[in-house]
Amino acid sequence: MGTSLIDTSFNFGYNTPAACLAMAGRLTTWDAVRKFIFAGNAYFTLRSMKTGTRFTYRVRVRQNNDDGKLIHFVSLLRGPNNDEDYAYMGCIVNMTDFHMTDKSRLSQKAMSMTAWMWMYALMLHDQPMPALLEIWHEGRCGRCGKRLTVPESVVTGYGSECTLML
Repeated sequence: MGTSLIDTSFNFGYNTPAACLAMAGRLTTWDAVRKFIFAGNAYFTLRSMKTGTRFTYRVRVRQNNDDGKLIHFVSLLRGPNNDEDYAYMGCIVNMTDFHMTDKSRLSQKAMSMTAWMWMYALMLHDQPMPALLEIWHEGRCGRCGKRLTVPESVVTGYGSECTLML
């Protein structure tokens, strides 16, 4: 018998290491989604199980916080470079309402904007998570954005050092 790559005491409700690995990266509750999105530097994908359509977003916290407002900037991946091809969509002020601004690069009617606003409203108002919606982090720490390599970190979406700071 070989050793497991995942400590099953750290399995977030999945009852086998294989099930834990198969779900690694999937955010399955609004609390997990909210914690991940607002961690500071989150990359994640919404996927419709009905249509297969998916959109990848980045939510980053504003570093300069002199006015006392907590601002998160929301962007959409629009090109092949998963690190740089993000277009600004709008901002979230004090972890509540999402606002498009004059600098928003997408129309409110864009499917990616509609998907974001729908998901965000459901999360904000703690509505039931739709069964046909999947939300996945992309293997980077939600707080610092570094690539995750430790299996437990891939499951949670946070590196070991950042977990201590959340």
